[in-house]
Amino acid sequence: MMLKINANLRKLGLLVALGTLAYVAFGIFQLVLGYMGIDHYLGSVWAIIALIGLVFFRMAWPFTIGTFFGAIGVLEWHWFWALCITVPGIMFVIPSVMIGVLAPLFGIQTKGKTATDADPVYRHDDDVIEGTAVHVDENEDGDGKDK
Repeated sequence: MMLKINANLRKLGLLVALGTLAYVAFGIFQLVLGYMGIDHYLGSVWAIIALIGLVFFRMAWPFTIGTFFGAIGVLEWHWFWALCITVPGIMFVIPSVMIGVLAPLFGIQTKGKTATDADPVYRHDDDVIEGTAVHVDENEDGDGKDK
């Protein structure tokens, strides 16, 4: 009985390893195809700028668009097959754009803060005023009251 479970775990491990390799290979293929598409239509400088944006700023949309146009323009695929290669990237871009647009409208919490939360206000003596954001102007007397 132990040998059968052990053999099944080996098969599962092999399946997971092959799936991971296929996932990484597909990602590299999309990255190369996106670079080729941007390079073909906009030039090498913009392709490198898009690569820097992807690595440092997590901006995936230039490579998603570049993948589609790289498949059409460079590899000369039919638009349907180019779309099939591009859709996995689009599935990650669309939700992040929708969250970025809709979060402030509905006060949804993003990155540890709601869109309606106010930042604390600091006076010149670095005392934090709790509550809503209120701008305090001190007059010449220094008491903070209006005349």
